[in-house]
Amino acid sequence: DLSDQLLTAIPAGGFDACPYTAATVLFLQYNDITTVGARAFARLAALTHLYLHRNAITWMAATSLDGLTRLRELYLFSNAITWMAPNSLGGLTRLKYLYLDNNRLGAFDYGALAPMAALRYLYLMSQQGGDLSCGGKDDYFNDAAGIAAAVAACPLNPCPGGAVACPEPPGVMCTISGDDVTCAGGYT
Repeated sequence: DLSDQLLTAIPAGGFDACPYTAATVLFLQYNDITTVGARAFARLAALTHLYLHRNAITWMAATSLDGLTRLRELYLFSNAITWMAPNSLGGLTRLKYLYLDNNRLGAFDYGALAPMAALRYLYLMSQQGGDLSCGGKDDYFNDAAGIAAAVAACPLNPCPGGAVACPEPPGVMCTISGDDVTCAGGYT
C-alpha cells in the first residue's frame, strides 16, 4: 500500500525495479502525484486494480498504462488531468471500471472505448473543463449497453491531435510535441 506517502511523481519505468511482479492491486491514492511517466507500471503486468485517485495528476505519458492488459479497474478520479494522449487507454481490453470524473477535461473520445468490451462502469461527470456527456449522459453504472450506445453515437474525436481526452472542446489551440501538449488557457 503506497497510498498517503507524499509521492510526487511516478517516473518512466517507475516500477521496473519492483520485485512484486505478481501484485494484482496497487494503491497510490492520496499522494501528491502530478505526473505518470512512460510504461510506469509495465513490469506489474498482473495488476487488475490501479488506484491513482485523489492525487494532483495533470499529465500521463501516452504509454504510462502500457503492459496492463489484465487491468479491470482504473481509478483516476479527483485529479487535474487535462489531456489523455491517443491510444493512452489502448490495450486495456479487460477494463470493467473507468473512473475519470472530477478532472479538468473538456472533451472525450468515446470511440477510444470501442475495444473495451468488458467496460460496465464509466464515470466522466464533474469536469472543470466542460461537459463530457454523450446524449445527456456522463455516468454509466453497470451499463454495457449504454456505453456501447455512446461509442456508436459519439465516436467522433473532438480533441486535437487524436487525443482521447483534452481540456476544451474543438477550437482550442493546442500544440503537440512528442508526449508534451500545451493548450491555450494554460492547460498542459
